Amino acid sequence: MANIPAIYDLLARSDHPAADDALREALPLVSEPYRSMAARTLLHRASTPGMVGLVAHFQVLTDDLRQDVVVHSALMSAALESALHEPDVETRVNALTILRRSGNPRLADLANLGLKDGTPRVRQAAAEALRALVDNFFDRQSDVRTVFRDPEVAGNEAAGVAVEALRMLTQERESLLRAVSAGLATFSDHHRMEALEAAMFFAHELTETLLDHAGQRRGGHTAAMIEVFENSDDRRLSPFAYVALTRAETRAPILRRLELRCDSEFFHQMIRDSFLVREPQIRRAFAAVRRLSWLASGIESVLEMPAELLPRFPAWLTATGLPPEMKMDILTQIATGENPSAAAAAIFELSRMTSQSAARGLDTAARQGSGVVQRMAIRALKHRRRLSERSRRLAHLRAIGAKNDALFDSAWSTFDRLDANVAQSIGRRARTQMKEFGNALRARLCSRSAEDRTRAVRMVMALGLSGDLLNEVAALSSDEDITVRSTVMSALSAAGGPTARRIFERALLDADPRVVANAVEGLDRLGSTTRLDMLTPLMEHDDNRIRGNAIRALLHRRVPEAAGALLSMLSDPRRMHRISALWLVERMRLTAMRERVHGVSQCDPDMSVRRAATQTLHRLSKRLETAIPAVPAPAPAGDLA
Repeated sequence: MANIPAIYDLLARSDHPAADDALREALPLVSEPYRSMAARTLLHRASTPGMVGLVAHFQVLTDDLRQDVVVHSALMSAALESALHEPDVETRVNALTILRRSGNPRLADLANLGLKDGTPRVRQAAAEALRALVDNFFDRQSDVRTVFRDPEVAGNEAAGVAVEALRMLTQERESLLRAVSAGLATFSDHHRMEALEAAMFFAHELTETLLDHAGQRRGGHTAAMIEVFENSDDRRLSPFAYVALTRAETRAPILRRLELRCDSEFFHQMIRDSFLVREPQIRRAFAAVRRLSWLASGIESVLEMPAELLPRFPAWLTATGLPPEMKMDILTQIATGENPSAAAAAIFELSRMTSQSAARGLDTAARQGSGVVQRMAIRALKHRRRLSERSRRLAHLRAIGAKNDALFDSAWSTFDRLDANVAQSIGRRARTQMKEFGNALRARLCSRSAEDRTRAVRMVMALGLSGDLLNEVAALSSDEDITVRSTVMSALSAAGGPTARRIFERALLDADPRVVANAVEGLDRLGSTTRLDMLTPLMEHDDNRIRGNAIRALLHRRVPEAAGALLSMLSDPRRMHRISALWLVERMRLTAMRERVHGVSQCDPDMSVRRAATQTLHRLSKRLETAIPAVPAPAPAGDLA
């Protein structure tokens, strides 16, 4: 027994290949501590046959020895490759287990040998190993980025370390791309979802491999990728969502999944990957996103995201196809928020938009934003006025000079740029040829395109034709598109009448808060007093706009509970409810509430609310000075004579 250690020493120093065979054969036969001595001797010799023996008997080693084998995996690539060709299934599985535990992306190509194996157990182990290597790469990539975002990490030495770390990550990414691309090419043979999902994480680099397959394999790949996307919550599938929107066969299911997702982590990653939207093809496809449950609560979801992501959000939001009113509302609130970089980005996006609601957002930012934001908004408004005046003159000349048979086409392209008086005159001219003009407008109201239907309803309002086309507009109050329904509410408030009132009362039960808010506003404009019991519960609604419109309508009708609801809204813990209450005080010129508003301007914890309260207080004071004539000062005693 005393000669055993000496024998191991001789075997360790021997150059004969029989030493590897002896140590390899001894591993499953001897007990501890001799098995550990044999294993460490094989590690010391580091020959490929000996390492294959360690892989073959990996399951009988102690935990410490297994860890040593995993640590030496970078030197065992040849042995692991040889082990994957061994006839014994356990040996091949052991090789993939070592690969998985190593976390070394440079060995990722070995996983593809296992994916081509004829044994299901080996294919499963290979897919799990490949997925583990990808997970480890993303974890380390995130750690490196976190370290070098730290402002305390500075200097030439830190810069050198950063360059070296990024160079290694780039090489590892290239190795993983080769591996997952090869695994994707053989998916029809192994059908392992882990390997497919790992490839989907690199969708931007593997677009052609993922989505441009030819022949019969395309359908199988497409169905499997859609299944993965629908069932996985992994935020690293964000690039796949962008790329898949560009393909007709994947667009519809991806859109449905995006619309229903509410997990903030996924959308935060989409905003991190928003550089992909700069590609024209992806930008055009991304505009198909017309509804997001994640943004159902509006600004509340936005304010929850990390501060470093908020400046990227305005451009990402603008690239979507979400309703313009929703975009304007969120951008306006960001522009008046406390993040200066995000506020500047929101002003930039608002200045690029041509709608009137964008001008209202800029006007709000000019009144309630911080100093820099106010100057940016004022400059953008001046530029918009110059362009608007020039465009209005051109549109006026074009509309007035249009012949009767081209009147509709001219009005369709210019009505939203015309002065109100000019638009009304074109509307009167349209009534003289209502048959042709009305038929063309009805065709747009029945269009398959939600954008055309919305624009047609807005055209009815602008030209003052709500009464002439009341039935056609009212029929769209149950439209499947939210933007169409909310626009119809505004059009019906201009038309008035019992039909509009009945539609407004029914719309109070709509699922979308914008539709409900517009319906409450319409009932207020109609002066309806028959169903106040329907508005009373809305004074406690979770949506700030619905709540504010309901309080306003009931204040107009002198309902005592509305005053208490307004005071409660002014001290609500939710930021947007307090801002809406201030807007309500200003719009209704409630000068009696100046003291309350002054308290908000001094004590509110939110800077944007304090700014809004200060602006409201300033306007209330100006109105009070205008309403009450100044009392002349008493003359000096010497002048009385």
